[in-house]
Amino acid sequence: MSLLHSALMSTARIGTGVVFLVSILWDFKLRPHIFATMAERKYPAKLLLFFGATAWKAIASLALIYRVYPFWAALLLCAYVFVVNVLFHHFWLSTQSQRELSAILFLTRLATCFGLLSIAAAYHY
Repeated sequence: MSLLHSALMSTARIGTGVVFLVSILWDFKLRPHIFATMAERKYPAKLLLFFGATAWKAIASLALIYRVYPFWAALLLCAYVFVVNVLFHHFWLSTQSQRELSAILFLTRLATCFGLLSIAAAYHY
């Protein structure tokens, strides 16, 4: 493996992990909105879902940063992003004025999944 290849893999792995860790702060800031959305959609066990998802994201992010099973950490984060994207971002149900922005956000999160799959592929030995 070349030095450039190793540097790019490490940068992608660590950078992605840090971004997901920082996003946990936003999750707590937006908690009232998240809980309101879960109540509106009648999701059960809102508190368990919120803290379970937060723990899932934190553990997988730290594992990715510190290269503890990075293949599995990237796959777990990919699954997290995909599930949250499908559960919370229903662009097809948005009003006409919000549909385009919602679709772009949905697709951007989907692209994040593909990026995480690339990280997983880079660390699959």
